[in-house]
Amino acid sequence: MPPPYTEVQFIAFNIRPWGDKLYHGDKDDEKDIKARCKLMKKAITTAYDQINPTKSIKKPAIGVTNTVKKPSILKLFMAPEFYFRGGNGAYSIDQVHKILPDMNEETKDAKYEDWLFVFGTAAGYEKHEDAFTQIKEVEIDEVSSKPTITVDHLSTPPLKGAIVKELAKAQVVSSKYLTKPKRELTLDRALPLKAKQRVHFIHEPDAVKTKKFEIIACGPSSGGVKTITVKNPPRRGRCPSCVSKKQCTKFVDKKKPNGLCATCGHDHVTPMALEMEVGKTGDVKVEKVVDAKGGTYKLTLDTKEAFTKGSYVSLEWPSDKKTTEVRNVALVQKGGSSVGGKGLREVVIYKELISDVDYIRSTGGDWDTETGEERWIEIHGEKKRKVVPAWGSRDILGEGPSIPGTVMKWEDKRHGPQTKRISEINEDGLGGGSVFTIDEITFGLEICADHRAARLWSYYNGLPAPIPPKPVKTPKPVKTVKTVTPVKPVTKAKQITALAEPGEPRIQVHLIPSWGQEIKRRFVCCHKEGLVFNVDGATCKSDAQVYEGAYSCEGCTTTKGKEGEACGTCFQYYCESCYHRDHHRYDTQPTECWDCSNPSTIEVKRPLAPDLKVVGEEGSAKNVDMSAVGSTWKNYFEKEGAIQVYKKQTIADPEKVK
Repeated sequence: MPPPYTEVQFIAFNIRPWGDKLYHGDKDDEKDIKARCKLMKKAITTAYDQINPTKSIKKPAIGVTNTVKKPSILKLFMAPEFYFRGGNGAYSIDQVHKILPDMNEETKDAKYEDWLFVFGTAAGYEKHEDAFTQIKEVEIDEVSSKPTITVDHLSTPPLKGAIVKELAKAQVVSSKYLTKPKRELTLDRALPLKAKQRVHFIHEPDAVKTKKFEIIACGPSSGGVKTITVKNPPRRGRCPSCVSKKQCTKFVDKKKPNGLCATCGHDHVTPMALEMEVGKTGDVKVEKVVDAKGGTYKLTLDTKEAFTKGSYVSLEWPSDKKTTEVRNVALVQKGGSSVGGKGLREVVIYKELISDVDYIRSTGGDWDTETGEERWIEIHGEKKRKVVPAWGSRDILGEGPSIPGTVMKWEDKRHGPQTKRISEINEDGLGGGSVFTIDEITFGLEICADHRAARLWSYYNGLPAPIPPKPVKTPKPVKTVKTVTPVKPVTKAKQITALAEPGEPRIQVHLIPSWGQEIKRRFVCCHKEGLVFNVDGATCKSDAQVYEGAYSCEGCTTTKGKEGEACGTCFQYYCESCYHRDHHRYDTQPTECWDCSNPSTIEVKRPLAPDLKVVGEEGSAKNVDMSAVGSTWKNYFEKEGAIQVYKKQTIADPEKVK
C-alpha cells in the first residue's frame, strides 16, 4: 500500500515573538497563552485560505463510483522558537500542557486532515526552591546511625545540601467562612503554631500538588493551638460523603463563600489534611542523593534523629542553591480527526541545550564555563536567577543525563526488572527523542542550539574527534629468532561513534524552529533528496532546502567529494579544554575559544558538508491580521507576522539504518 503522502509543502509563520531586552506578553500565564493561541489560529486560517487546497467535488452520476483521490500533499505549518513564552520569560510548567488542547479546537477540523502543525516552542519553568513528599522507607546506617529516607512524588530530585523538615500532621475537622478570602479552621489536635507560619494542605494521592498557605492568626495558645485562620485554603475536588456519585467529583462553589458543594451541599474543606512546619527534627541537611529509579530517591540525612515511615517532609534549597529549571519544548500536532491516520498525533520534544541568547541575561561573562557560574538570567520577575536545563539534559548543570546508546535499568513493583535503551527515536510522543514518525514520514526536529551542536547528526553519523590519540610507540626489537613487525602509529583521529541502531528509521524531513540559528549545512541530517525547513524568530525569516546528495567544502566551496571526506585546504580549530562537552563548536581560524577563552589551536581538516538546493517560494508572503489579539498585539510580539508558503517538494523514500 503506497504511503499517504508523496509531497510536502512547507508553510512558515514568520513572526518575532519577543525582544532582545524585553519579554513581550502578559504576566498572567493563562491570559498570555489564550492570546497567543488565538493569534496562532488566525495564522493557520490565513495559511489555509492562502493555499486553498480544497475544490468542490461533484456528486457522481447514478451507478458511477466517485474515484476522487485523497490529496497526496502534506501541508507542514511551523512557527519559530519561543512563540509561547509570556511576559515572565517562561510559563509556570503546569500551564504549558494547556496549549495543545487549545490549539486542537481549531486544528481538529476535517479541513486540516492533511496538515501537520509545529507551533514553535513553549518555554516553561519550575523553581527549585522547595518540594513536598512522603517517606516511603527509612534505613539506618549501622556505623554512622544516620537515616536514609526513600521519598516519592518529586518532580525533580533535590540538590545536595537541601533542608529537610519532617512535619507534624493534623486533620481539619471544621471550617468557618469569615470575610473574603479568610477561613477559620479547627484542627483535631493542638500544635505549637504561630502567625506567619506556613501550612501544607495535602492533595492525596498527588503530593506534588500540595500547596502552602500562611497562617494569618491563631486561637488560644495555651497547650497548643487548635484554631487557625488562613487565607484561601484549597478545596478538595471529591466529596468524601458522596464518593460514588459522579456529580460530586468536581467542585463548583465560586459564588458560595460557605464552602459547600453546589451539588450535594457537603463541605469539601473539612476532610483536607494539613501538615505544619513544626517537625520534631528541625532543619536537617541532605548529605547524599541517589536516584532509586521509578520516581523515587534515597536521601541520606545529616542527623542521628529518627524519621517516620509514612510521614511527610518538606525540602527547601539553601538560598545560594535556589535555581530555576527551564524546559523549552516543541509542540507538534496532526490536524483533523484521529480516524485513518497512522503513527503519532501529538509530539512534545525537549530542547536539550540552553543558549546564551535564549533569555535576558543580567550579567555578562562566559555562558558555557564548565562550572556554570555565569548562568544567570532574568525570569519570573527576578532579575538574577541561576538557570539549569531540563532533567536528563547533557548540558552544563544538567542532572541525570540521558545519553543515547546507554541502557537504563530499574525495578518495577508489578513487572520486575526493566531495561530500556535511550534513543533519539520518540515512540510515544512525549519528551525525549527528537525523531518521530507520523503518517509513515520520519521527521527529525532540533530546536535552535541543538542543531548547532549536531544533536541528530552525531546520533546517526558520529563526529570526528579533533584530538588525535597518542601514537602507539614502536616496540623495541626482541632477541628471538622471529622478527617482530613494528606497529604503525595511529594517525587518524578517533571517531565519536554513531549511536543509531540498525533498523531505526532515517530522517526524511529535518525541522529546525529557532531563535537566531540558520540551517547548518554540515549538520543537516536527512538522507539523499531529504528536506530541511527552518523558521527563525530572531530574523523573522524562514528557509526551506533540499539535500541533493553531493558534498563540498563550506569554506572554499570549490572542493568536492563524498560523505566522510575532508577538504585539503580548509581547517577547523577546536579548544581542547571544552570540546568534550558535546557542543562541538569550532572556529575557522586559530583564535580564543568562544566558551572558556582558552586558545582554539587544535587543527583539523574541515569535513565536507552536504550540498543543499533552496526551495522556491510560492507567491508573496501574506500578512496575518494581528487584530486577532486586538490593538495590543505589540504587547505580545516584537514584529507582526506573515505567512510564507514554499513550493511543493517530493518526500524522499523511507530508509532505515543499516
